[in-house]
Amino acid sequence: MKHSTYQQRNIGKTNLAEERAEEYLGMRGIEYIRFGFDEKNERIKRNVFFKIPEMLRGAPDFIVIDDESYFLETKGFRDTLKVKVNDLMNYDAWDRVMKLEFFCWDCDNDEPIRFPYAALKSKIFSQPMDQYPDNKKWHYTLSREVLSGIEG
Repeated sequence: MKHSTYQQRNIGKTNLAEERAEEYLGMRGIEYIRFGFDEKNERIKRNVFFKIPEMLRGAPDFIVIDDESYFLETKGFRDTLKVKVNDLMNYDAWDRVMKLEFFCWDCDNDEPIRFPYAALKSKIFSQPMDQYPDNKKWHYTLSREVLSGIEG
């Protein structure tokens, strides 16, 4: 499995998953507001960003106001979705404040996969783990098939 650093993966890129989530919500007339940091646009310098507590750095990307309000975390992926182990603690905390859902953009098939965090949590611990070579952080690796099976 080929790994690249965060900077290599993101140099000069926009956050496609966030853009697709905004399109998805907008086309359905669902109200939302931007909530978390948009780290790809570097509105805050990287060396300053890491001085912010991890809980806040990991804030969900949007608050969605539909029949009920909920946080929406967006993630793009090719082949497999990677979810860092240390992010799960943040997701647990945010999910206690208000329901947390995921909008994952499948870049290979150009389509969304949506599911509630609770559904992800019920599957994730049985999935394979790997470690990023640049930051040594552990993550779970979820295949497209597993993600499709937890759609909410």
